[in-house]
Amino acid sequence: MSHEQEKKVIEQYTGFPEKNRLTYTKANETEFIVTMHYLHKFLRPNAKIADIGAGGGTYTKALADEGYLVDAVELTPRYVEEMKSLFAGNSKVSVFEGNAKDLSFLNEDAYDIVLLMGPVYSLKDFEERKLACAEALRIAKPGGVVFIAFCMQDAGLIHEIFMSKNPAIEITTIGYDRETALVTENTGSSRILDTMMVVDELINAVC
Repeated sequence: MSHEQEKKVIEQYTGFPEKNRLTYTKANETEFIVTMHYLHKFLRPNAKIADIGAGGGTYTKALADEGYLVDAVELTPRYVEEMKSLFAGNSKVSVFEGNAKDLSFLNEDAYDIVLLMGPVYSLKDFEERKLACAEALRIAKPGGVVFIAFCMQDAGLIHEIFMSKNPAIEITTIGYDRETALVTENTGSSRILDTMMVVDELINAVC
């Protein structure tokens, strides 16, 4: 991620109420409930978890409240400060400001579960996405589980249009190929359109 791209991501998320993202509509609550359902299939007593791209700390809080140790890593300074305040005095949680592409401050083979629930779809470059996934795998214990979130085409298109300040204008600036039904590089969009066309390609490149 270039410095300009990183700056844009931080600016975008600084102005977004990320800590409420998983609760402010029933659809958002569904995402949280489904993710926690699958997390519980792999959680074991005394599990140690890394929440990379922790945002407002929603998953970090839920897992810490259940008694798990969580290291939360976040790129956006505002969210880092909010989480440090939220988890002050909580021995279950450690908060770090950091980039998913370089987790060198976290030990190798250290975590039973690694959550990479945001960074990959904020990275545009394929090689950078590979790097973030490789770092998540590096810090996971042998046999550990890594959860990676992706935004696919249609959801991203609709979401970004209605997240914009003026949807009527936004829909005319997003790059969209009607023949292939794919979102293209949306250089005219006011927001970063976080989509991925080929998930298998990334998985095969990392594993």
